[in-house]
Amino acid sequence: MINWTGIDGGEFGLTVSGYEFPAIEEGHDANWLNVAVSVSSKRSSWQASSPCILTWDLLSLTHWLTDLEAGDPESWCGLEVDVVFTSLGWSRGRAVVAIALSYSLSDPAAHDQEGPARDIIVVAPSAVEIAAARAATQRTAERFPARGEQGRRSVDAKQNARAREVASRLR
Repeated sequence: MINWTGIDGGEFGLTVSGYEFPAIEEGHDANWLNVAVSVSSKRSSWQASSPCILTWDLLSLTHWLTDLEAGDPESWCGLEVDVVFTSLGWSRGRAVVAIALSYSLSDPAAHDQEGPARDIIVVAPSAVEIAAARAATQRTAERFPARGEQGRRSVDAKQNARAREVASRLR
């Protein structure tokens, strides 16, 4: 879904493999998605997974990627803060994005330290890579739609919030 190169030559990847509870069709628990990350940097390399993104979080991530393409995003995170994307601006035709991975998505080697584990990876995707990530995230959101009445209401609320945000920018 998202595959970006780090500024130090490392790599960051994020994929969604499916619903955490495929048999559940209603309620909040029906909408949790299993997320996997792979990270390679000069300091460390690891893979981790967690059911930490909701179906409607994918919709807001798609919007954030659209804003990143336009050069006007802030930060993105889902309900859980296991993964947070923050735009640091553009440099040499590439977006500079800090990705904070916490809890179950952080480097397992760091879990021995006191306090919550947290890693920050800085990547520099090109406009083409951002567009590819946006399109892949949109396809993933279509593969794993919100389920149940609560899921549909949450998607509607996200879309309404997005419309208000876009309208406020146009003023």
